[in-house]
Amino acid sequence: MEKKMYTGTYTVVDGENEKEITFNYKKELSSIERISFVNSIAETVINGTDYYPTLEGVMFGFELVRSFTDIDTSNIVTIDEIDDFLEVNDNLIRTLFEVIDEKLIKGLMESTRKVIDHRLAIYESPLANSLDKLINTLETKLNEINVNDFMGFAKKLSDVPNELTAEKMLEAYANTDIFKKKFREVSKEDNEGK
Repeated sequence: MEKKMYTGTYTVVDGENEKEITFNYKKELSSIERISFVNSIAETVINGTDYYPTLEGVMFGFELVRSFTDIDTSNIVTIDEIDDFLEVNDNLIRTLFEVIDEKLIKGLMESTRKVIDHRLAIYESPLANSLDKLINTLETKLNEINVNDFMGFAKKLSDVPNELTAEKMLEAYANTDIFKKKFREVSKEDNEGK
């Protein structure tokens, strides 16, 4: 469905000369046009493994012109040509920001940022969120500890080394059913081997 077109004007200042330019624009984009808008910026800002964050604003302005107006931009190909076009037509960008719904522009900015972040693999990590929650829980629990109770517990633990000697641990293991069963199996194998 074709979007309704409106007519607007902006001023181009070239040296001492000012020129009023009339153009047509629309105030909405279809879903596919929004996708194209966002992807066009992301593909320029992230080119293969190269990332050019300084181009994000430049490309956003150019995409506003390309997507919302009937101004022919087909002969503007390079980044330098885009820069030159935007410099001469900076009032056009201001005009577009005034006539296009602020929510739509913010939505396009947010979507562009999300696509770029996704392509850079900088998105929210469930692991990072889980670790953050764990740390917050630990901090909360540690703040709830009664220092006197903790010191009493620490004192009891400090008495354990006298009770947990290597000999006592071996003796306790020797009295377990697991050890007795293993000991019988090993003894039986030794006796059969003789």
